[in-house]
Amino acid sequence: MSRFGTDSRKKGLTLLEMVVVLGIFSLALSILAFTLISSRKLLVDTTGGAEASQKLRKVYLSLEEDLRSSSFATTAVANSVTTTGGGLAGDAFWCLSSEDPVTEQRARGGDGRALWQRNILYYPTVPSNHATLYGSVCSGGANAEGYDSVCPHKVLVRKVIDSGPATTPADPDSVETLLTVADITSYLSAPTGFQASLVGAGSQEARVLLPNLLTFRVQRAPEPTRWADELRFRIQITALDDLGKSVALGTADLDRAPQTEELEFSIFPENP
Repeated sequence: MSRFGTDSRKKGLTLLEMVVVLGIFSLALSILAFTLISSRKLLVDTTGGAEASQKLRKVYLSLEEDLRSSSFATTAVANSVTTTGGGLAGDAFWCLSSEDPVTEQRARGGDGRALWQRNILYYPTVPSNHATLYGSVCSGGANAEGYDSVCPHKVLVRKVIDSGPATTPADPDSVETLLTVADITSYLSAPTGFQASLVGAGSQEARVLLPNLLTFRVQRAPEPTRWADELRFRIQITALDDLGKSVALGTADLDRAPQTEELEFSIFPENP
């Protein structure tokens, strides 16, 4: 007979207690998984945004550098090419540059005025082998302003054009003149892939400056009473990997899509 009046057997967990413990454990795992997934998504979004910002900044710096050797009066804007869907790819923008191609310094005549050396052209277009590159054709279409905001596969091309003889201070007739809208049409060629070609008389350089472009818009003096010499730029690019997962690629309007990164800025050329 036991010397103790109580039951000395160990007490185990009841079925109800086991269910409660498992429930709490499952809830904790769910919270942990959600936190990890959210953190990973945040990292991807932040990285993607930083990469897009870096690409847009590259275009800004290129335009700023070119316009240091230009003036507001020697700039022009026109419609770029039309996409397969009927909307404009964006705006073509070009300017005269006084930068000497040899010394890379601003060239000036005896009167101190700029000696215009070359035309610099920026324009958006769609690669000629779009279907091969991306495996499909964007149906596109024109928005209320007549621009295509559907195809995210446009590219921004930069060309350097010397349409006349080499500019020399001793020959005033050799100074480059600003190309007209009619002149510029022959230079708006579509690259094959991301390799731009030297199409058009006097083309000296041609390169794709930015892929994944949605739009490239330019306004000359949009507020003339406030800023008579303002050049306002609006550039949008897209994260193609993210678009393919959640958007009807090639048919959906991407102007306000979360995968679209936008940069709007103004430049005021100072070179007389």
